[in-house]
Amino acid sequence: MLKIYDSPSPSLCDTCRNVSRARGDYANELIMECSEFSETPRFPVKSCSLYADANKPTLNDMRGTAWILETDQRTKKFGFLPNAAWRSKHKREAVLDTQNDERY
Repeated sequence: MLKIYDSPSPSLCDTCRNVSRARGDYANELIMECSEFSETPRFPVKSCSLYADANKPTLNDMRGTAWILETDQRTKKFGFLPNAAWRSKHKREAVLDTQNDERY
């Protein structure tokens, strides 16, 4: 026979990247501080507009590991480049794009 006990459901704060946590030896020894709110909620959070899943990479992390498909216009060959190699190859274009983005 399977017994199911009523347990508190997990809070979004448990897996959020915006939360700093300090845990003690016992289950009730926990301090959590949210960097997005002035006051950390004292209840299990079910929905949050500022939630950022700490188990998933950030957009910046994904950009750093991305491979870019590039075509050589002279030879018509194509292939993948690591993000760092593409950035160094197109450094001037990236600087221009950054300057254009700052205006908007």
